[in-house]
Amino acid sequence: MPLITQVSNANAIWSGTIPADAAGTGITSYRLYCAQNAEVKGAYRLVTVVANPGVGVIALGPLRYADLFLITPTRPFYLRAVAMIGNQEQDLMGAASPALTVTPSTIKGWSLEQLLEQDVRPVMIVGYNVANNTFYPINVVPGAGGGFKIE
Repeated sequence: MPLITQVSNANAIWSGTIPADAAGTGITSYRLYCAQNAEVKGAYRLVTVVANPGVGVIALGPLRYADLFLITPTRPFYLRAVAMIGNQEQDLMGAASPALTVTPSTIKGWSLEQLLEQDVRPVMIVGYNVANNTFYPINVVPGAGGGFKIE
């Protein structure tokens, strides 16, 4: 059973928790990895490192899908947490700790804010002139006082 407990996965933002280990176990921190293909061990990418507080639960997130390095945000993805003891990674429950399978949130794709953070400038086609074969695009760009504007 995966040790990660999913708390939320909405609006293309994921969050979850893992239990902290008691002080004296030698665990200094935890690492969270994400992949879209759980079968390929090299596909997992390091998302975050969290220090072991010694008690309670450790919050993992909120993390945007872009923070999880998801290539296709509409496909399921997998999260794996490992403990760091010194410089060595150790699976939290040995081989009995599989990755957590996460179904994407109901929001399809990226939010406008997330696209702009990745330097993607969406263009919406609003018209087509058949006489001269031209399109009339509208560009969405950041606004001066926050938010967005259309050019």
